[in-house]
Amino acid sequence: MESPATPRKIEVMASRFYQYLGWYELILYPLMLSGAALFFSGKALGGSILLLAALIQAMVYMVLWYKPGIGIWFRLSSLGLSFGLLGSVFYLLKMQSDFLFLGLGFIGLLSGFLLYFRKGSEQAYRGILYRTGLMLLWMLALGLVMSGIF
Repeated sequence: MESPATPRKIEVMASRFYQYLGWYELILYPLMLSGAALFFSGKALGGSILLLAALIQAMVYMVLWYKPGIGIWFRLSSLGLSFGLLGSVFYLLKMQSDFLFLGLGFIGLLSGFLLYFRKGSEQAYRGILYRTGLMLLWMLALGLVMSGIF
């Protein structure tokens, strides 16, 4: 029988993912930005690159959900990223629920963003905040493209 002080395997794995989060994102964010640039310039390959990198990012954030001490704002942001990713996939597949999932993702990311500022600025999470802002801009741009404004 385990003692209550022993962390679960998922918590240990989440702490390890958090420790190397900067390296994951060093690779994934340039892929996302180049995929977004290709996608918005009309290249079909760009959407695939963007969605693959975002899918890996969403999976990393969902594992970090189990890291002790992660706030609710981070959980909302990771949930928003996942819903926004689903909305993007549905948009590329020409499904009708793309606006719904993109909207839910935007609301999740915006809620996490606002909760971060309401609770106060924590220096350790400032990088995640910048990346959440980048995701908000990406989802807003995709929403504008979907609605035909941009």
